[in-house]
Amino acid sequence: MRIFKTLFLFVMIIILSSCSKTKINIYNEILDEKQVEKMKIDTDLIKFDDFEIIEDYNWLILLALDEKTMESENRDIAEQRENKKIEEELFKMMKEANVDINGMNLVINKNGFLVFWNKNIGKIYLYDTDKKSLQFLLDTYIVQNEISHEKLVFLANTNENTLYLANENYLYLFNHEGRQMQSKKIPENFNISTLRDNFAVLTKEEKLYIYLYSSDSIKYVFQNDSSPYYYNEYLILQKGNMIYCIDFLNNKIYPYKEENIESMQVLVIPGSDKITIIDNENLNKAPKKYKIRLPKL
Repeated sequence: MRIFKTLFLFVMIIILSSCSKTKINIYNEILDEKQVEKMKIDTDLIKFDDFEIIEDYNWLILLALDEKTMESENRDIAEQRENKKIEEELFKMMKEANVDINGMNLVINKNGFLVFWNKNIGKIYLYDTDKKSLQFLLDTYIVQNEISHEKLVFLANTNENTLYLANENYLYLFNHEGRQMQSKKIPENFNISTLRDNFAVLTKEEKLYIYLYSSDSIKYVFQNDSSPYYYNEYLILQKGNMIYCIDFLNNKIYPYKEENIESMQVLVIPGSDKITIIDNENLNKAPKKYKIRLPKL
């Protein structure tokens, strides 16, 4: 009888320990793959001169040299810790399922989208923490060493409801379940360079084109003779001794004059409302820091 009880207890321990392990489900087929559509280009593209220029609005506020900008740094540290925790949770389940985790990295943690890329096998997945599953989204180049800047491996960004992924030829839209909502063919001879929350940036023949997600078309064109930067849903252009902030929603441009900016480098700090301007010809000189102040959209 004692032997039976010991055997029964041993079996129960095995069952309970196996039940306590959460298995990862990996789905390697595209969910609701959509037919490819051509990316539309508006007939009358909106140009720089078509915007209303707001001359009397000071959208850059110079900060004192000793003013700290720790908010962004603290947020970055918190995000790194959260990302590390998510990676460890997923990798543990993958190891228990005997799935190779080499080359697997979290590349997007934003708006409820957790996107992993395995550079060794060239696959992008959406991770669902509730279902403990990986949904395949897109194939990429296999990257075993350093990434070649001659090839676009992929671009990724999200807004509240949509995940955007792009390669050299296509732009794909996914929802939170990893279902493909749209598949857009990038026009011939166009190169996609950036995905933002609300728009994509393409280039062709020294021109900059803006594909607006909300209108599902390329709506804007600018001469690509300036350095483009990005702040949330705004495009920032550096031209001559001017910095322009372009508001697509309201068709307005906010200019700011900065002497000798041609020799300077503009840095838009990700995740913050700060801009830093560095004098490349005098690196010992303290950089200027500005706070971005724009009208609420």
